[in-house]
Amino acid sequence: MNSPLSSQGKVSGPVLVFTLFGLAFLAFAIIFSVAYLQKISDQKLLASENGREVLDSAMTPDSVRTWLRRLPSEWVRVTAVEGQGYVLYIPCYTHNATLNFKIHADGLPKIICEYCDSLNEIIIPAIVRLRNDSSWNFQIAAQAGHFQMLPVTDSLLSHFPEAPFKDSILLWTRTAENGRIDSLLFVAKSQEGEFEVVKAEDENPEGCGTDPED
Repeated sequence: MNSPLSSQGKVSGPVLVFTLFGLAFLAFAIIFSVAYLQKISDQKLLASENGREVLDSAMTPDSVRTWLRRLPSEWVRVTAVEGQGYVLYIPCYTHNATLNFKIHADGLPKIICEYCDSLNEIIIPAIVRLRNDSSWNFQIAAQAGHFQMLPVTDSLLSHFPEAPFKDSILLWTRTAENGRIDSLLFVAKSQEGEFEVVKAEDENPEGCGTDPED
């Protein structure tokens, strides 16, 4: 009986063909499995946002970067101060919070927030746009809270009387360490001239006192 291996140790033609076919099939199966799992993951994500209301979505780093390039890259926090409305509030011993999107091609898209107390970098794996108000819901990690972009409409302005909001705002809702719900509101940096600057030291008759870090 002839061996599939020749006397020179070479693989016979039929064995080589079946081996290559098997490897090709295995590679196809792996690629198909990864694509299928990604599809299932995307479907679960859309379902979590009530798929009937989802208008559009960005599910890959490239598509998320494309969406983010449509937004201003720099944002500043505005804070509601009783009797003064929404202002640029400067706390004692620190700075007003600022936010920008990191969309370099060599990394995952991120939210970068300076002077936000915690979670200064947040990865953005996906974004969905809802049909009812065209808001963008950023699919960030649950512990980071809820982050969304809201277009400025008459309906939105009715909830913020006399606030000089234009185009869109960013709303970041999260749970603080003490369990309190903390909401941070941001406007594009190009609009910061529309808001009064209020310093905490000017609001307190005794000022800020001595910096505790001194």
